Amino acid sequence: MNNYGATVKELRKSKGLLLKELVDEQLSMSLLSQFENGKTTISCERFHRLLDKLEVSFAEFQLLHTGSIIRRLKS
Repeated sequence: MNNYGATVKELRKSKGLLLKELVDEQLSMSLLSQFENGKTTISCERFHRLLDKLEVSFAEFQLLHTGSIIRRLKS
């Protein structure tokens, strides 16, 4: 499964950001938490807005995500 949320969580934590620093009128703390924990999905628009807030391009995110999956499989 492509759990983008887990990669977002790793990225957020690596940047020292709290959930509340990424939420806005379109993405609640509850929804972001559920997304990060693989309990729900978010729209492409919300996802790209989240990447903007994390200051990461989609291409960079894909590289991080792929590396993250490989690390999890090796564990």
